[in-house]
Amino acid sequence: MSDPYVAMLGLETEIRLFNGVTYDNIPYAKDIALPGITTDFVDATTNSSPNGFKETIPGLKDLGDITFTINWHDDEATHQALWDMQQASELGSWQIAFPQFATNNLFEFDAYVSGLPLATPIDNLVSQAVTLKGTGNIEKSTE
Repeated sequence: MSDPYVAMLGLETEIRLFNGVTYDNIPYAKDIALPGITTDFVDATTNSSPNGFKETIPGLKDLGDITFTINWHDDEATHQALWDMQQASELGSWQIAFPQFATNNLFEFDAYVSGLPLATPIDNLVSQAVTLKGTGNIEKSTE
């Protein structure tokens, strides 16, 4: 028998947007992806660097892009809020929640809506691929 904690479905994962009071779940979201945080490295090489090797030190970290897809609906308030935020270049506070995990199941970060392409395939769902540009730190906690 397999260990149920070795593999988990992403089925219950939610992405949420702060509305000024609480966090609203973005309905009909799927394929939520947090990027790996990257670290830039700065060249610290000098004329006295040993044996002619480059030397580097860690620089700034980058949260990168957070992506997800929604089954888009024009009457959904949070879907309209995404459009409004992008048009106003408004910074939003976001959460990604993993209720299927008991601990370390909440990621909180700030991000701008940077992409909202809408797809209308003739034989599939109308969907919107949302891209958020993270800024600052990401906090990990337990909900």
